[in-house]
Amino acid sequence: MPESIWEQVEREFACEHTDTEIRYKLDKLSRRSYLKQCLNCGRATTSALPHSSIPDPSIIREFDELAEAAWYDLRQQRREELTAARRDGFFEDYSVYLNSPEWFRKRATVLKQDNYLCQGCRERTATTVHHLKGSYKYIPHEPLFMLVSLCTKCHDYITDTDREK
Repeated sequence: MPESIWEQVEREFACEHTDTEIRYKLDKLSRRSYLKQCLNCGRATTSALPHSSIPDPSIIREFDELAEAAWYDLRQQRREELTAARRDGFFEDYSVYLNSPEWFRKRATVLKQDNYLCQGCRERTATTVHHLKGSYKYIPHEPLFMLVSLCTKCHDYITDTDREK
């Protein structure tokens, strides 16, 4: 099974926390607690350290709260890049599929099964076969029950509504 986008991003952004530094955080009463912060991903890599283990508290810098948020932003950006690339590749393959003899056979079967009646309004003649949500992951082996006959008006409405989301 191919790696999901989430898994790929987690793998790419796996951090071994090899570069850490002791930093301090202030609590609500402005008391310092010391912990190690990863300088790569910004995460705290330890719980509070004993004050006695801190050689010179005056040289310890404050915990960088924005570093972890920046790391998460980078991960999110990468996830969006991968999603867009996968979507672009999908639509190229999908266009080829929609022009294949296999799709024309499925389309004809579904239209005939629905007596060429739009299953959206049940008033107009169906001219289009629409993939129901969730069926795209099965292409080109989508089951027929995941396809529905629609008129152009209903198909355009459903497609536009889905794209707005």
